[in-house]
Amino acid sequence: MALFLGIVRRGEPRRAAGAVLVFALSAAVVVTAAVALRPAAGFEDAIWNGARYRDEMLAFIRSGGVEGEEATPHLFIPKHAIHFALFLVACALTAGFAALAMGGVLLNYMSFYVGSLLAEAAAHGGNVARTLVFAWAPTRSSV
Repeated sequence: MALFLGIVRRGEPRRAAGAVLVFALSAAVVVTAAVALRPAAGFEDAIWNGARYRDEMLAFIRSGGVEGEEATPHLFIPKHAIHFALFLVACALTAGFAALAMGGVLLNYMSFYVGSLLAEAAAHGGNVARTLVFAWAPTRSSV
């Protein structure tokens, strides 16, 4: 965060954007790989919302996309609207730094979900490469 703040203070927006992208890619790769390679290592306790999100998304997928919050607009739209409003307020109050923190949280539990899918694919003889590609499909992302 200090490195990023220094780049911003020097007025280097392109370097700041690059730093954010490197951070996001690194975090996604590290968390996904850790969970995929060591699924029983206790990451469920270490990554906020990871297990709940994984379980919710797996139930949604298993239902064919017809059950759960994702399939029920009157449940997920108000929740997303509230989260978006909180995000905007937090970002405005922190000059955008809340966006980085909130983005990190979202990325961690998405990476936990993807790592879990990869571990399952590997354990059951599935196509790990295809799982990796389709696991990162656009899905819900709220705090």
